[in-house]
Amino acid sequence: FVIKELRNVMEETLTQYGAIIHSNHVPRLANTSCLSMPNVLAQNQVMAFDIAGFAVSAGSACSSGKVSDSHVLQAMGLHAHAQYAIRVSLGPITSSQDINAFIQAWKKLYDRTKELRHAC
Repeated sequence: FVIKELRNVMEETLTQYGAIIHSNHVPRLANTSCLSMPNVLAQNQVMAFDIAGFAVSAGSACSSGKVSDSHVLQAMGLHAHAQYAIRVSLGPITSSQDINAFIQAWKKLYDRTKELRHAC
């Protein structure tokens, strides 16, 4: 697999579990995805994925280390999604096993938060 194909498989699968993929219909870097899990704050996603062994970011690369909503999504007029967006980057050694493991971690978080939403 090339990185773009791995990214596409990841994105297509994650949409089944609530993911909103940002900018997927425009030219973009092949190794990076910006996606949102509605109603789960980006900071909470970053912590959950860190615990699961994945390093993701809650902002653009130029805002690394800052905890704030994506200024890029806000500039695009996607204010409602900015607080839920994370950035996932793939590298030259990313494998389909890595993608499958990330999908499982996403699904686990999505299912857990879905149960919480229905309990309220």
